[in-house]
Amino acid sequence: VGTAFRQGAVRVTQLDIRPQPPEKEDKLSVWPYWATKMRTSSSQAEGAEREFQVATLEFIGEDGALTGVKCCEVDEKRKPIAGTEFVIRADLAFIA
Repeated sequence: VGTAFRQGAVRVTQLDIRPQPPEKEDKLSVWPYWATKMRTSSSQAEGAEREFQVATLEFIGEDGALTGVKCCEVDEKRKPIAGTEFVIRADLAFIA
């Protein structure tokens, strides 16, 4: 995320299929796992938009160049929710 900004990205959107984590961790359900809570890295703090419960459906292109990413919202079981499709304009996509 941070590298994208330093390379000149005007806008960075980070998509996550998982639900947005809670602001505070549940102390009783942590061990032996990494605590699930909302964390913002210094790179994300540089201005990245974060979208949760979103799935990528397809990459859209024109003349061999990426122009957008078609997405949709998903339910708690990561199943697409009908009628929630949207497109994020993009000229570069990183998959991690």
